[in-house]
This record gives sequence, structure tokens and C-alpha cells, in this order.
Amino acid sequence: MKPGALLALFFEAAASSSCDRSDAELYLKPLGVPSNLKPLRVEYPDHGRRLHCGAQYYVRPDRHLADAPVVTWSVLPGEKFTLLMVDPDAPDRHADGSKAGTFGPWLHWLLTGCDGSTLRCSDTPVGYSGPAPPMGNHRYIFLLLKEKAAAEGPSLTGVSTSERGRWALDRFLTDNRDVLEPTALSFYYCGSSQPKNHRSFRPAEDVSPGRELRRKLRLRASH
Repeated sequence: MKPGALLALFFEAAASSSCDRSDAELYLKPLGVPSNLKPLRVEYPDHGRRLHCGAQYYVRPDRHLADAPVVTWSVLPGEKFTLLMVDPDAPDRHADGSKAGTFGPWLHWLLTGCDGSTLRCSDTPVGYSGPAPPMGNHRYIFLLLKEKAAAEGPSLTGVSTSERGRWALDRFLTDNRDVLEPTALSFYYCGSSQPKNHRSFRPAEDVSPGRELRRKLRLRASH
């Protein structure tokens, strides 16, 4: 295996082990989504940012969230995937978060027939809409599902929709359980307003692993 591939696997494993996704799983588990799914890599290349799973962001300072990210994952030849992004907390979080809010889940993005990246998808039934929480602190969940019948082109139920609010994620997962398998997960928090004197989260993952490694090697060589 090439050194670059080993490095990518190392950082993917590190991200998976350090990310606490239990708050997202709290909502997804009652819908039949298993825990401990693989991690997703979510980046905003135009802004030089990589999303840190479980991190806290805010609408006003973190304007890059308004643009559609590039989501990538490991894929074998011939495999196709469906990716969705939902906010279960619209307009505000319900109790402990195990159930959706009054207008939730809110569908922010839906792509099908994806080949390892959101840049390679055959269809976008619902275009990207960035976070815009009217109040409180919301969870924004990326859920990747493997299309089991990729070779034949699966017929998904409940894909075409013009209504984002109160999107029936539970029915979508149930109706498509024979053709879709939950595979990977990531999420972040986004608040409607930034607390006073709070600095928005800027994790180390915002720096690409390759760039950071080269920086460390240069420092070592200079000593």
C-alpha cells in the first residue's frame, strides 16, 4: 500500500475514534439506524476547511456552512450510495433529542447514485440548503446509505419531494430497507446565535493531513 493511502487510513481511524456521535445516534437509533457506523469525510475546499465531527459552529461567523461541502468515503468498484443531510431539531430541540422537533426532521440535502463522493452522483432529488436554525442549537446529520441493488439501479421510495420540513425520514428508511443499508455517519452542531466572547471552534482537522505532515518534516529538518 502506498504511503499516502496509509496516511489517509490513519487519519480516518483517528477521526472515527475521537468523534463522539452519540447525540446523533440518539435520534437515529429509534429509526433503525445502527450505532458505530463508519466516519464520513466532510470538507469545504473553497474555504480550506474540513468539518470536525461533533464540533460546534454558528451561522454568522461560520459562513462556509452555507456552501455545499464535498463528502467522501471508501468505495468498492460498482458500489453506489445515497447521502442525506437532516436537521432533526427544527425549529428547536425536542426534550432529550431522541425525537424530532415540531417541524423536523428538516431535509437539507439528498443525493443518489453516488460513487465515493458527492461530486460523483447520478441524481440530486433535493439540492443543498445550509444550516439556518431559527433558535437554539441544532444537530446537522450526514447519513450515508449503500444502495444494495446498485447493479440494477434501485428504485427508491420517497426520494422526489418538494417539502423539506417534517420530512418522513422514518418512512423513507422503512420503505427502502431492502435496497438501502446505513453505512457511515457524521454530524455537527450549529447555533442560531454565537454566545458573547465565544470563539468559534477551529479543530486541527481544518489543516489537511498531508500539509501538516510536510510542515512537521520541515521543522525537524531545520533542527
